[in-house]
Amino acid sequence: MTVIRIFVNDNDDVLGFRISGHAGAGTEGNDVVCAAISAVAYTILGSLEQLANVDISSAKISDGFMEFKLSGDYPDGTPDVVSCIFATMEVGFQQIAGSYGQYARIEYEEV
Repeated sequence: MTVIRIFVNDNDDVLGFRISGHAGAGTEGNDVVCAAISAVAYTILGSLEQLANVDISSAKISDGFMEFKLSGDYPDGTPDVVSCIFATMEVGFQQIAGSYGQYARIEYEEV
């Protein structure tokens, strides 16, 4: 099971995410749930970097694990872009977990 943890602040602004575990929906290299989750996560990191000029160098990525969290509030000048990117991430993860709940779940953590 893959656990997708979405980090939020006390205003419910999304500040990042942690993905851990393997979905187990297929054999290694052929797991469509893992592939879908990875595609969303890498797209979000790329979008934060390229569209909102967020430094993503603190992202931690290893086998079955990815984590990124903003170090503080949304960067100056791009809060609407960052908010939209994270909202898109939530929708993507919710759709995956909604369709493949036996392989992926979402949890929220206030940070």
